Amino acid sequence: MDQTQTPGARSDEGLTGPPTFAHHRVLQRWKLRDKCLRVATYYRVMHLNRRAQRAADLKRLRARFSRWALSFIRHTQHATRQDAHDRHAAELRASRQGRVSASTRMRMHNLDLYRESRRNAPRRPHTHGAGPRTHRKRLPAQADSEIGSLLYDNMCIVASRFQLWLTRDPG
Repeated sequence: MDQTQTPGARSDEGLTGPPTFAHHRVLQRWKLRDKCLRVATYYRVMHLNRRAQRAADLKRLRARFSRWALSFIRHTQHATRQDAHDRHAAELRASRQGRVSASTRMRMHNLDLYRESRRNAPRRPHTHGAGPRTHRKRLPAQADSEIGSLLYDNMCIVASRFQLWLTRDPG
C-alpha cells in the first residue's frame, strides 16, 4: 500500500470497508506530519518575529547611539570653543593690566565726522537746501585722529605712486 495517499482512499480494487490497521498507521503518520509541520511553522514564524524585533531594536539602538554621539561631539566642540574664548578673554584681561574693558574698547563710528546732537532721534536723510537746519557736533577726537592717520597713509601711497610715474621711462 502507498503511504503517500490520503487515508480515505484504498489501493485494493476499490473495495471500501472498515479502516484496517494499515489505514490507521497511515492516518497516524499524516497526523504526526501535520503536527511536525505546525511546530516547524510555529518556530519559523517565531524566529522571523524575533529577527524582526531584533532588527528594530538594533535600529533604535543605532539611532540612540548616533544621537548621543552627535550630542557628545557638539558638547566637545562647544567646550573647545569655550576654552578658546576663556583663554582669549584672560589674555585681554592681562593686556589691560586690571583696567576695565570699556576704557580700552574701540567703538565703531560712522565715517562721516559729524552726527546729530540728539542721540535718540531717528536718522534723517540728507537733503541739500531743503528743510530746517539740524544741529551737528563733531565726533570724538579718537575717531577724528583715526581718520586723519588713514588719510595720511593714503596720501603717502598716492605720493609714492606719483613719484614712480614721474621717473618712468617715456617710451
